Amino acid sequence: MQPEGKTPLTDEEISILEFWIDSVNVDFTKTFVQLNVPEEIQLLAANKLNLTYSGKLASDAMPKVNVLDAKTIDALIAEGFQVRELVLGSSLLDITLPDNTVDLKDESGLNKKIALLVAIKDNVIRLDMGGNGVTDEHLKSITVLSNLQQLKLPDNPITDKGITYLKQLSVLNSVNLYKTNISKVCLSQFSEMTNLRKVYAWQTSITSEDVVSFNTNEEGPKIILGL
Repeated sequence: MQPEGKTPLTDEEISILEFWIDSVNVDFTKTFVQLNVPEEIQLLAANKLNLTYSGKLASDAMPKVNVLDAKTIDALIAEGFQVRELVLGSSLLDITLPDNTVDLKDESGLNKKIALLVAIKDNVIRLDMGGNGVTDEHLKSITVLSNLQQLKLPDNPITDKGITYLKQLSVLNSVNLYKTNISKVCLSQFSEMTNLRKVYAWQTSITSEDVVSFNTNEEGPKIILGL
């Protein structure tokens, strides 16, 4: 039974847990790709992780990348990054730089951190660098992260110019630009990003009227101006 006041498990989550218990004998050493997983469970797992799924098995849809050693991960952590592996043994990473980690008076500090990300450009699937002084110029470097699917950049001095660089992220499906300096000018650029599904843009100069006009005249992602 779910504890009182807690969100109950979804049917999808229950299905994944049932498969794990029945097929893996609750073995924490087994990885997803080592198992003979039914396609419907692979799809549920891919959706749960928000990984791209295009009619393929989830294990096939996930990028195959070089395995990272402990030294590389330790270097990221030493620079203030929080690092989480999306699937055990995959070296596919969800990386967060907590707000206000960077000393905004010392740009070299942020450049050093971004250089570490560039060195593992294929391994980063999700990246959150909110509130750390990321500028349009920094986005030039970030766009080499070829497998980046989700990007969070809230409370950074990013402008419409920076969005032109983001168009190079071919598999990006979600971007958070809350409290940045973007305007309605960038809406047409979002529509050119074929895999982009959601743009979080509240507390920017983009208005609901701009979004209505954009959705009427352009094909593109959902623009979210509030929760």
